[in-house]
Amino acid sequence: MENKKRIKTLDLFRFISITLVVFFHYLSRWTPPFHTESYYPYGSRFNELEIIKNGGVGVLFFFMISGFVILFTLERTSSIRLFFTNRLIRLWPTMALCSIIIFLTVRILDPLNLFKAFEVGYRNFLPSLTFTSPMFWNTQFMDSSFWSIEIEVKFYILSALVYYLSGKHFGAIWTSFTLLVLGMNAILNLSYLEYFLFPKFLPFFSAGILFYIIFKKQNFLWVWAALILMVFFCMLTRESTVDKLLISIFYLLFLVFIFKEQWLSWANHQIILAVGLASYPFYLLHQHIGVILINHLSYLLPLNGNWTIAYPIMIYLLLFLFSYIIYITFEGPVHRKLRVYFASKQIKSDIPDKNGLQPVIDSDRT
Repeated sequence: MENKKRIKTLDLFRFISITLVVFFHYLSRWTPPFHTESYYPYGSRFNELEIIKNGGVGVLFFFMISGFVILFTLERTSSIRLFFTNRLIRLWPTMALCSIIIFLTVRILDPLNLFKAFEVGYRNFLPSLTFTSPMFWNTQFMDSSFWSIEIEVKFYILSALVYYLSGKHFGAIWTSFTLLVLGMNAILNLSYLEYFLFPKFLPFFSAGILFYIIFKKQNFLWVWAALILMVFFCMLTRESTVDKLLISIFYLLFLVFIFKEQWLSWANHQIILAVGLASYPFYLLHQHIGVILINHLSYLLPLNGNWTIAYPIMIYLLLFLFSYIIYITFEGPVHRKLRVYFASKQIKSDIPDKNGLQPVIDSDRT
């Protein structure tokens, strides 16, 4: 399998994830029962659609993608220091830029603070730019979507520590570690365990890691047994039948990707893949700015009834285009320049592996 196709498929997965999350935030998250008042000009009109109401599960697909890609990256990075440097220069510049954009845009578009849950202040930069919990700073993230980035960063730290301590036995040791954490959480239910080891989300990252091991043609019996266990634990984290159905589809998509990737070739449209490429800035920017823009658009372009679905669609497209411009003009170029600046060691991925696959570390945006 060509690496180019492999990366395209992962961007297709990112497109699915970000689209589920965006429309959940634009149609369901900020109206009852999820919020005390409706922030939408169309109220709860579209909230009864199950795929919309449960769209937040798209974040869990992001976590599975991260598990897959992070092991791909770890295997091709020569040291833990280089790994953390690459993670920092991948995440921080775009986070800083998007935090500034959110801060300025929300203040300009909502000067009367009508969207109280979206209120921004200078203190919001502290958890956002340090990828740490807002509870340490007695404030909130610049955008409430940032909570998943904090989880991602904790996963990067844990997976890197386990990988560089365990080496070639990483898969088995990480799986054992995951099962130990899940067992301890079921028995002890400790708050600090929830914060540092995030057991509600750990099986999704671990499933991605196991899919990568299978992708590498290491079809050991224990890997399949562990993957089945992760399916079980992933289902336990969700109560909604629709959530469980969507998670099952995510698993199925990974299996198709690994064994029958040509079945997904129909979805390799340039626009779909572009959304996947720009998914990191798109995810950071979409929620609070998007909901406020939807309200402004409703005044500029009055619509009634089901026609109001045009508002979130238009804002989705607008913020995607803006995010893609950020990716082309800022995220990509800045990352490449910083990689050159900080590179003190040769990354193992510069040399094709024995299967002739040329790694692409830039593929791990989430």
